[in-house]
Amino acid sequence: MGTFFVSSEMETSTDMSRRKAVAAAVESLGHHVSFFEGSPARPFPPGTSARSHFLSLVRHSDALLFVVDDAVTEPMHAELEEARKTLGPEHIFYYFTNSPDRQQSALQLWNQVRDSNLLGKFDDETQLANEVKRTIGSYIDDALRRTRSRRPEVLLETVWPAEDDVPKSWMEPLQAGDRTSATLTATSSFQAVLCDAQKFVELNQGGLHMWSEERPAFQFDLRVSRDDDYYLVVLVPSRISLDDLEASPEQSGAAVAMYRIPTPINVRWVRR
Repeated sequence: MGTFFVSSEMETSTDMSRRKAVAAAVESLGHHVSFFEGSPARPFPPGTSARSHFLSLVRHSDALLFVVDDAVTEPMHAELEEARKTLGPEHIFYYFTNSPDRQQSALQLWNQVRDSNLLGKFDDETQLANEVKRTIGSYIDDALRRTRSRRPEVLLETVWPAEDDVPKSWMEPLQAGDRTSATLTATSSFQAVLCDAQKFVELNQGGLHMWSEERPAFQFDLRVSRDDDYYLVVLVPSRISLDDLEASPEQSGAAVAMYRIPTPINVRWVRR
């Protein structure tokens, strides 16, 4: 089972109908489809934009289905370039309308790829859906070979300068069948969780203490059962501060053992 990202114009009702036809064709063959309208309603993680989120979906797909009518828009161009860079040209399928009124951007792409690709051409949504089924059926082994043979992909490798009671989270969209692992280490104890979106919401409502014991190292290994956004979350629980000790010198003997300075946390998150 593969995941196919759909890129096309989104200006008119005809554009939207074509995208739905492509999605239905992909799903009828038992595969996943990834596109803007199919994403669940939820806020983007801090520091993430719509553009970076959907380029991430392109990277994590097996192939790009690129549908061109009269123009290649800026978002389409960005998605195409991301697919060329991360998926490779052998995992990009092109479909062009039989329109004589192509703008320069669409004409330029047609001339660029027609000598190196078998291009799908169509007049209506039914023909487009049939072309999608034909090409996926013919080239599915090639389209999925990258998934079977790809090397582990490093999603995150960083050193987080931990702060007391300030949780830090990172998000990645993962797909059914993915294997992911995360290793976190520090010289003092902290809490950490690797979870799906629903548990992340519950985590924010209930607090990290509900999910994790404190220790100086965590190793997570997870097989993803369904497409979802997954979150890696870390937290260093607060301790009695030096100000507390100065304010209550009579408790200093007991409190010193509780006080600690948070140490940086080494984080490595991998997708297989």
